[in-house]
Amino acid sequence: MIQSPCLAEVAELVDAHVSEACGSNPLEVRVLSPAQDIEPHGYDLNVSRARFASYKRFCLIISERYMVDATHLRRYNVSMKWSSDFAYVVGLITTDGSLSKDKRHIDFTSKDLDLIKTLARILNLKNRIGKKSSSYGKQKIYYRIQFGNVKLYQFFMSIGLMPNKTKDIGALKIPSEYFCDFLRGHLDGDGFTLSYWDKRWKSSYMFYTGFVSASKKHLEWMHRRIKTLYHIEGILSFSGRSTYQLMFAKKKSIQLLEKLYYSDTISCLKRKRSKIDTSLGIIRNIARVAKLVYAYV
Repeated sequence: MIQSPCLAEVAELVDAHVSEACGSNPLEVRVLSPAQDIEPHGYDLNVSRARFASYKRFCLIISERYMVDATHLRRYNVSMKWSSDFAYVVGLITTDGSLSKDKRHIDFTSKDLDLIKTLARILNLKNRIGKKSSSYGKQKIYYRIQFGNVKLYQFFMSIGLMPNKTKDIGALKIPSEYFCDFLRGHLDGDGFTLSYWDKRWKSSYMFYTGFVSASKKHLEWMHRRIKTLYHIEGILSFSGRSTYQLMFAKKKSIQLLEKLYYSDTISCLKRKRSKIDTSLGIIRNIARVAKLVYAYV
């Protein structure tokens, strides 16, 4: 066996295999990532399935040639082709995700455990879901998942995401056909819907949909895309809490939500969708009653 002075040589070898087997297009790469016993050394051994006859054989080759215990490498299959689910994940990462400065790790934190599980399902992650406490707001416990994937990290960077993106994020490269799925992820991450009966007028039901960000230019970009793709216009304003809001009132809110929730099988936060369906049901009932009244006048 040839002894390697450090894991860096292993990483270089594997990187060469990635380039040879998969080319340079990150959307086509399906990768394997190392287990935690190797990750702390700071090297990410990403390899293509196409390069080796089997996953077991790859582990054996690495172990024998470099005297590295690679028999417990943890496998990730992450498909980075644009789809409804993948665009939804990009929306989630844009709002509640973060890219580490080490150019490898991605973190996603949410108060909704269901949202964490949905992201893990779409990205085929097996990582442990942790908890962390917060002293801000009503929500004291948040859920968190962290994982390392160089190719996915590089892809997120290529479309406009970045470390410390909160106030600096701007336009993102999202295909038009999946923009509604991206918006749904954005809404589930940091967006909201607001509905209530207005006591000033009888049978007046108010309904709003809003997107939130600390970056004004990011919401300006979203607003332009929504107007261009769906011909729906909202109102952008400063919320007074270091954040901006892109709001849509009742009629335009309904039009936009019809674009976002176009199917019963799409990935979404079930709790939020249930609330939206309830509000839309009330609005439809009001419209039905009004139609009956006008019919007899």
